[in-house]
Amino acid sequence: GTNNQETGVDEADITKSDGNHVFTGYGDILVVWDAVTGQEVSRTKMRETKALARAEGSYQYEYYVPKARISGLLLDSASKRLVVIVSGYGSRYRYGSRYRYDYPFRPVLSDMEDTRVLLYDVSSLPTDGSELSLISSD
Repeated sequence: GTNNQETGVDEADITKSDGNHVFTGYGDILVVWDAVTGQEVSRTKMRETKALARAEGSYQYEYYVPKARISGLLLDSASKRLVVIVSGYGSRYRYGSRYRYDYPFRPVLSDMEDTRVLLYDVSSLPTDGSELSLISSD
């Protein structure tokens, strides 16, 4: 269990355990260990998105996509489901010496990131280090 502030309400943590396995987010990697032996049983990399670049007229601008990072886990031991909250998706407007600061169509919500919620089946975990089975994503 974890240190919950509200009785009966699970809170997202970066590490969760069902007593048999330990689930933890490390950057953009979800790692699962056997709680008894300490052996890694699964490693799942969060999917990436690509940067976008555009040129319009005499202006050139670029968006870059930050690296995804796991910001929280929720584990339902009864249904054997793991919710993974992943931040860092979306695009950011990139400024720099080769990009014009006075670009007339600067995005209103530049530097905003999206959060995705992924649902994994943990009823039958791999034993060879392969990825978990994704049930659903945002």
